[in-house]
Amino acid sequence: MAMNGFKKWITIAALAVAPLASAQSTQAMDVGQKSTVDLALAATPVKTQDDQQLDELRKEIDALRSVVDAQQDRDFQRQLLIGDPNSHPMWP
Repeated sequence: MAMNGFKKWITIAALAVAPLASAQSTQAMDVGQKSTVDLALAATPVKTQDDQQLDELRKEIDALRSVVDAQQDRDFQRQLLIGDPNSHPMWP
């Protein structure tokens, strides 16, 4: 029983090592990997300083919008709770 397990694992190990034994060099793989990395780096856009400033301004505008939306929501909730402050019988 143990011999059958050994034969099975020796066969699997031989099949796993066979491509490495027949490989002559890794130069083709290195060149392919380098060209893939170069292509990926060329495809990624580089942000200029103007683009970075635009992104920062967009973030600031989004932050200001959230503050304004929160204030409008508070005002709306207040109006629902106490009614319109400009609409009462003593108002001229």
